[in-house]
Amino acid sequence: MLKKYQEKIEKIIATSRQVFNDCALENGAIIAANTDLRYYPKRAANYHFVWPRDAAFVCVAGQKIGLNNIQENFFNWLGDRPERFKKEGLLFQNYAPNGIMEKDNFQPDQAGTVLWAIYEYFKDNLNETIKYENLIRRLADGLAHDWQGTHFFHHTVDLWEESNRHTSSVYENNHT
Repeated sequence: MLKKYQEKIEKIIATSRQVFNDCALENGAIIAANTDLRYYPKRAANYHFVWPRDAAFVCVAGQKIGLNNIQENFFNWLGDRPERFKKEGLLFQNYAPNGIMEKDNFQPDQAGTVLWAIYEYFKDNLNETIKYENLIRRLADGLAHDWQGTHFFHHTVDLWEESNRHTSSVYENNHT
């Protein structure tokens, strides 16, 4: 019985590696789903976009299954590509693989998740994070600058991107 489960687990891990590699593009972007591939369902929605939070989770999960060739490419992509990120230090909802912003909804948790992914990747040798110091500072400073003491300056949207759950830059209406 244990062998049966072990085989299933190994198959899930192998499939996860394949999907993660397929979603990690040459330019470092990690997209939610690679719609260019034959196995992608014909009628499924297009998720050929980068959600920085989701990509950060892929980086950590990939590391847990021995996939260590996508993380730094993604961190480099983040440092260079996302529209408005260099100027504002904020990550917005999602981006095309070339960095063009798809939706300008501000989701503060994305920066925290990326910071966590950077830590997880380098936690055994934190000295290596020096090469990402600018990225780390931009993420942290962007959040700190936007925080107004009780709320963010920019209108925020929760991670489920529900149209009826937003915060306001005027009222202390924070959630999730």
